[in-house]
Amino acid sequence: MLMRALASDVEVRYRRGKQMHLADTLSRAQPPRTPDCCQEEFETINALSYRIMPEDKVDEIRRHNNEDISLQQLKCVIQEHWPTDESSLPPLVTPYFSVRDKLAVTDGLIFSWRATSDS
Repeated sequence: MLMRALASDVEVRYRRGKQMHLADTLSRAQPPRTPDCCQEEFETINALSYRIMPEDKVDEIRRHNNEDISLQQLKCVIQEHWPTDESSLPPLVTPYFSVRDKLAVTDGLIFSWRATSDS
Protein backbone atom coordinates (compact mmCIF):
# COMPACT_ATOMS: atom_id res chain seq x y z
CA MET A 1 0.00 0.00 0.00
CA LEU A 2 2.90 2.34 0.74
CA MET A 3 4.28 1.66 -2.73
CA ARG A 4 0.93 2.65 -4.25
CA ALA A 5 0.84 5.85 -2.19
CA LEU A 6 4.39 6.79 -3.22
CA ALA A 7 3.38 6.57 -6.87
CA SER A 8 0.78 9.33 -6.38
CA ASP A 9 1.47 13.04 -6.46
CA VAL A 10 -0.82 14.38 -3.75
CA GLU A 11 -1.42 18.02 -2.91
CA VAL A 12 -3.05 18.72 0.45
CA ARG A 13 -4.83 22.00 1.11
CA TYR A 14 -6.52 23.17 4.28
CA ARG A 15 -10.10 24.41 3.98
CA ARG A 16 -12.12 25.96 6.74
CA GLY A 17 -15.27 24.14 7.73
CA LYS A 18 -17.47 26.88 6.22
CA GLN A 19 -15.83 26.27 2.85
CA MET A 20 -16.51 22.54 2.96
CA HIS A 21 -19.83 22.18 1.16
CA LEU A 22 -19.86 18.41 1.45
CA ALA A 23 -18.35 17.42 4.80
CA ASP A 24 -16.55 14.12 5.09
CA THR A 25 -18.84 12.14 7.37
CA LEU A 26 -16.19 9.61 8.35
CA SER A 27 -13.78 12.31 9.52
CA ARG A 28 -16.32 13.29 12.17
CA ALA A 29 -17.47 9.80 13.10
CA GLN A 30 -16.37 8.36 16.42
CA PRO A 31 -15.48 4.68 16.60
CA PRO A 32 -18.01 2.61 18.53
CA ARG A 33 -17.25 2.08 22.19
CA THR A 34 -16.07 -1.46 22.75
CA PRO A 35 -15.25 -3.30 25.94
CA ASP A 36 -11.52 -3.68 26.65
CA CYS A 37 -11.72 -7.37 25.82
CA CYS A 38 -12.78 -6.58 22.23
CA GLN A 39 -10.51 -3.57 21.64
CA GLU A 40 -7.61 -5.63 20.26
CA GLU A 41 -9.91 -7.37 17.79
CA PHE A 42 -11.43 -4.02 16.77
CA GLU A 43 -7.95 -2.62 15.96
CA THR A 44 -6.81 -5.62 13.91
CA ILE A 45 -6.06 -4.85 10.27
CA ASN A 46 -6.04 -7.55 7.63
CA ALA A 47 -2.50 -6.98 6.32
CA LEU A 48 -2.76 -9.76 3.75
CA SER A 49 -5.45 -7.94 1.77
CA TYR A 50 -2.85 -5.30 0.80
CA ARG A 51 -0.03 -7.61 -0.19
CA ILE A 52 1.68 -7.39 -3.53
CA MET A 53 2.82 -11.03 -3.64
CA PRO A 54 1.05 -13.73 -5.60
CA GLU A 55 -1.10 -16.14 -3.60
CA ASP A 56 1.17 -19.12 -4.31
CA LYS A 57 4.16 -17.23 -2.83
CA VAL A 58 2.14 -16.39 0.30
CA ASP A 59 1.18 -20.07 0.62
CA GLU A 60 4.85 -21.07 0.29
CA ILE A 61 5.86 -18.61 3.04
CA ARG A 62 3.02 -19.86 5.24
CA ARG A 63 4.14 -23.48 4.69
CA HIS A 64 7.74 -22.65 5.63
CA ASN A 65 6.49 -20.77 8.71
CA ASN A 66 4.55 -23.84 9.78
CA GLU A 67 7.63 -26.06 9.41
CA ASP A 68 9.93 -23.81 11.48
CA ILE A 69 9.90 -24.71 15.19
CA SER A 70 11.11 -21.31 16.40
CA LEU A 71 8.48 -19.46 14.36
CA GLN A 72 5.78 -21.78 15.68
CA GLN A 73 6.84 -20.98 19.25
CA LEU A 74 7.02 -17.28 18.43
CA LYS A 75 3.54 -17.36 16.92
CA CYS A 76 2.15 -19.01 20.07
CA VAL A 77 3.78 -16.42 22.35
CA ILE A 78 2.46 -13.53 20.23
CA GLN A 79 -1.08 -14.92 20.25
CA GLU A 80 -1.07 -15.79 23.96
CA HIS A 81 0.54 -12.44 24.96
CA TRP A 82 4.13 -11.83 25.91
CA PRO A 83 5.25 -12.46 29.49
CA THR A 84 6.68 -9.51 31.40
CA ASP A 85 9.88 -11.40 32.13
CA GLU A 86 12.18 -12.50 29.29
CA SER A 87 13.48 -15.43 31.32
CA SER A 88 10.11 -17.19 31.17
CA LEU A 89 10.25 -17.41 27.36
CA PRO A 90 11.36 -20.48 25.40
CA PRO A 91 15.03 -20.08 24.37
CA LEU A 92 14.16 -19.90 20.65
CA VAL A 93 11.85 -16.91 21.24
CA THR A 94 14.07 -14.76 23.48
CA PRO A 95 15.80 -12.95 20.55
CA TYR A 96 12.41 -11.45 19.65
CA PHE A 97 11.69 -10.05 23.12
CA SER A 98 13.12 -6.61 22.31
CA VAL A 99 10.77 -6.20 19.33
CA ARG A 100 7.71 -7.89 20.85
CA ASP A 101 5.53 -4.78 20.46
CA LYS A 102 6.15 -4.75 16.71
CA LEU A 103 5.08 -8.33 15.98
CA ALA A 104 1.63 -9.59 15.07
CA VAL A 105 0.09 -12.75 13.64
CA THR A 106 -2.36 -12.34 10.78
CA ASP A 107 -3.84 -15.21 8.82
CA GLY A 108 -1.18 -17.60 10.11
CA LEU A 109 1.79 -15.36 9.22
CA ILE A 110 4.02 -13.31 11.51
CA PHE A 111 4.24 -9.64 10.57
CA SER A 112 6.61 -6.97 11.83
CA TRP A 113 6.41 -3.24 11.34
CA ARG A 114 8.79 -0.43 12.10
CA ALA A 115 8.13 3.15 13.04
CA THR A 116 9.23 5.77 10.53
CA SER A 117 11.23 8.78 11.59
CA ASP A 118 8.58 11.23 10.37
CA SER A 119 5.65 9.71 12.27
